[in-house]
Formats: sequence, C-alpha cells, structure tokens
Amino acid sequence: MKCYFVFLFCMFFYVLYANAEIQNIPLPNLKKSQIAKDMLHKNIVLQFSKNPKRAKLKRHGIIASKTTHNVLQDSTHICTLLFFSALKDLQEQALQIGGSKVGNIESYIHGKSTPIKKHFQCEHGILFSVVTLRADVR
Repeated sequence: MKCYFVFLFCMFFYVLYANAEIQNIPLPNLKKSQIAKDMLHKNIVLQFSKNPKRAKLKRHGIIASKTTHNVLQDSTHICTLLFFSALKDLQEQALQIGGSKVGNIESYIHGKSTPIKKHFQCEHGILFSVVTLRADVR
C-alpha cells in the first residue's frame, strides 16, 4: 500500500514538472528599473557579454538558481523577479570571492548555457518558475 501511494505521488509531481516550458523573457533595463535599484549592489558591475579585456579571472562558472511558486501569478513578472534575485546572488558570490565584476552572464538551464543578449530564459511550469544564471567573476 505504501509503495502504491509513493508511486502515485511521484507520478503526480512528474506530470507537473514535465509540463514545464522554457520562456524567453525580454531583458529589463537595469539602469531604469526600480527593482534593480532596490535589489542590486552598486559596487559590483554586471556584464552580459564576454569581457573583451583580459582582466584576471577570479572564478569561472559560478551559478545562481532561484525558484518560486507561480500559482495565480503572471509568469513574466515572476521570472523577472527571479532574474533580479539571481543577479543579486551572483553579486553576493562575487563579493565573497573578492571580485568587482560579474561578467559573461548567461542563462543556464538543464546544463545548457545560452548567452543573454536581449532575452533571458525562465523555466515556467504549472507550480514553479526557475531562473538559473552562470557567470564569471573578475
């Protein structure tokens, strides 16, 4: 009986997770956004493209992943909030390492990285939304 219950429980959550889709959300303007001004550190520079200058790399491939429930909420707004939260996490990791710049920020979902140019990726399911970012610290 317990095995049957566990099987049904696992199948229920598998169906909920299997319906997740990856959305491309437009990159918000970090200079004009009030959320960015409230959440992000002003001392740590964020750069979404590869760094043309060869500054000393402190750490390669740090990851920040943020998840929240999205029941009865707008997926674009939730994904944007998760994006800012992940950026703040990257900045905090850079502060702990002693870096001053977070560069080469990219979306990183299921082990596949996608450069952020005009859009970032958000995995949006029935119950949860996830934003995962990977970056380098200089």
